[in-house]
Amino acid sequence: MILGNAGPYLAVDNSFRLRPGSRGIKLTWGDQTLVGNRYSVTNGVEEHGRFRRIGEQEVLAPQIRSIYPAMPPAPPRQKRKVFDLRAGASTAEIQQAIDEASRLTGDRPLVHLPMGAYKIEKTLDIPARSDVQLIGDSAGETGTRLNWTGSGDGPVLRVTGPSQATLRDFYIHAISGSALRLENMDQPGGLIFADQLNTSGPSAKNATNAAALRIAGLTKTDVLLRALQGSGNAGRWVEVRGAKQTTTNQISIFTGATGSASGQYDVSQEGRLVVRGVYHERSSDSLNGLHLVDSGVLSIDATRFSYATSKEAPTVASDSFRGLFTLATCILMPVETKESCRFELRGDGKETSVLALNNQFWITVPTSADDVWKNLAKPPAHGGLAGCNINTSSKTAATTGFAFLNEIGENPDPAKSKSGSGPLENKGTVDDATILKHLAPLRNARVWYPRSRNAQSTDLRIYRVMATGGSSATISVAGR
Repeated sequence: MILGNAGPYLAVDNSFRLRPGSRGIKLTWGDQTLVGNRYSVTNGVEEHGRFRRIGEQEVLAPQIRSIYPAMPPAPPRQKRKVFDLRAGASTAEIQQAIDEASRLTGDRPLVHLPMGAYKIEKTLDIPARSDVQLIGDSAGETGTRLNWTGSGDGPVLRVTGPSQATLRDFYIHAISGSALRLENMDQPGGLIFADQLNTSGPSAKNATNAAALRIAGLTKTDVLLRALQGSGNAGRWVEVRGAKQTTTNQISIFTGATGSASGQYDVSQEGRLVVRGVYHERSSDSLNGLHLVDSGVLSIDATRFSYATSKEAPTVASDSFRGLFTLATCILMPVETKESCRFELRGDGKETSVLALNNQFWITVPTSADDVWKNLAKPPAHGGLAGCNINTSSKTAATTGFAFLNEIGENPDPAKSKSGSGPLENKGTVDDATILKHLAPLRNARVWYPRSRNAQSTDLRIYRVMATGGSSATISVAGR
């Protein structure tokens, strides 16, 4: 693992079977946190800059298996019953095809909507236990497009669980309503898998309590959102509401891209969400990337936040939040503003635990740890700022230049500029136990791909569906 001019880095739970005398990890001159990695040699890591290692092990080479994960096989060709509708078919025609297909449960029949625009004046319903596949000819605006023309909120499409339905390659446009509603989706062993789902919330200025995607009341069903895209616009992008109880299921976002939102992610009522590897382009109006006010667990890793900044509004805020919040190896970037992005913890901090670990703050003015980390809660919130640094192109903003360059090691940094990067002072109390507690949701995150179906529970699959809406939730997933 050789990584040069980037950083900071977080390397967790890797296994290195190495030749004697070789190194498993050669990182940059910046800030590194290594947790739970295993090495078959002594001195398997080249340490430079600020380095922290927790639970690292040296083991014998045979203890590190060389079995690689098997790729899923190509699906076999199946002869399914196909209900092929005409382009622009009426709502009644589409519903009739769905009803007929749903009577063939076990055969996974297809309802095909050819490229074209469809006026939907009444909610389309896929009933419980149906394994129908509703398939269009692309989710682009010029592909298969379901336009809401009915009165009220909709939704345009409702799927009732337990469900084994598949939704694929179409666009739902509900400018004044909700696009997709998934109901009664919480069963033991339940699974919802979405690949390249694209959802955007309302643009109305009074939509502050809205969300592009709202998941509520799931305690048993896992949700995996892969390559999620879209934006919250005037509302939040992804919101997870729990059931006010501890649960064992997992809701996760693995990779994606997003734009404007009045808060990218939110958890409440003991909701839990893991986010990894999401690119944020920018938010045009909102100053708050995250604002946590209720309870739950939010774990974010390797994600970018690009926001306008001000002295009045922090990029990340916590107000008497009751739970665990982790932001690790993220980039926080001001857009067209001079103030640095910052964390601000307020209210009652007794049950608040926040960890900013190995993040990089892009700056345009001189910035210290006291500028980016403000623990104003009373009593103070637990956690702190650890292993973070700054990056800039301004010679006046980073007065110490590349503060780590005296430890560049065997892989010198190619940028050798006199200005650019430097460490931020650690803040708060961040011992090894705190780091392990905050990394646990990320380390325990399950990555899975749908294979065999569970006929007794929800096993819903979504591929390349695009949705825009103008109600409280463009897409909603509910346990009941």
